Amino acid sequence: MRVLAREDHSVAPVFLARRSFVGDKRYFTSALDVTTFDEAPYRMLESRLAQQGVRVRSLSDLRAAGIPDLPTRLHALMSDVRSDVPRAEPATPLSFQVFEEAVLGDPGLLPDAYLVAEHGEALIGQTALFRSEASTDLLTGLTGVTRDWRGRGVATALKIAAIRAARIMGATLIRTDNASDNAPMLAINDRLGFVRDPASVSYMLRY
Repeated sequence: MRVLAREDHSVAPVFLARRSFVGDKRYFTSALDVTTFDEAPYRMLESRLAQQGVRVRSLSDLRAAGIPDLPTRLHALMSDVRSDVPRAEPATPLSFQVFEEAVLGDPGLLPDAYLVAEHGEALIGQTALFRSEASTDLLTGLTGVTRDWRGRGVATALKIAAIRAARIMGATLIRTDNASDNAPMLAINDRLGFVRDPASVSYMLRY
């Protein structure tokens, strides 16, 4: 049995510990004020990636360009990068039907902020922003990069492009969430200035 509790809750952590629940993974939500974000320090990164042939385009741009089999290629990219996201249980396969309905068909998906990194004809990374009826804040979907391109700044460039898109849309805050064992993405978000809320801790009952 697993339950989640905020680490700053006045009662829950002690209550669960006394009942043999043990906390392990922690989950952070964090927010970035896009109105005060300074992208100047990252222009060299974007220039360096451009020199290597990497470019970032939005779903709107890709659709307008008439990319053949675009939904299929986007599904393959997401299936690839999500397989390495740290999680308590192995990732279940993402069917094309679910991808079309739950991702591309999500009414909150912002096509101008669904961003894909390309190198030549290869799709090498993605991020996406969503809008919720419950808030004016934008929510971050899956950000990930294919294995061969990790550690080269592509994820950071995608996040910068997303911040730029959010600013153009007039948004104030971008929110995201990450597990404590997803150290690379936490490090990127911290460098960009995302401010973490107190963590939610996953507790497991030990018998």
